[in-house]
Amino acid sequence: MRAETRPAATGAGELVTRIRYAVGMSGVTDLEIYQRLTAIADEFDQLTARGVSIVGGVALGTACRSLRGMAAAIYEHSLAADPGQLPQ
Repeated sequence: MRAETRPAATGAGELVTRIRYAVGMSGVTDLEIYQRLTAIADEFDQLTARGVSIVGGVALGTACRSLRGMAAAIYEHSLAADPGQLPQ
């Protein structure tokens, strides 16, 4: 059996490639990845608002910040007309 190799991420521009590889979505657009990441982060926010345990809340909060950071990087590199302007 051959070991599968992942694409190397040497800069922020390769972030989208790494995300696509990780989720097996090589045929989707940057916009679709951005939308999916923000949707998952919103879902985690909703779970946190339901009153999970302290440990669960910290885990969800950390995951949410990570997902939003990835979405922001995709937006800045691929989707923004003005790279300094993120959606509100």
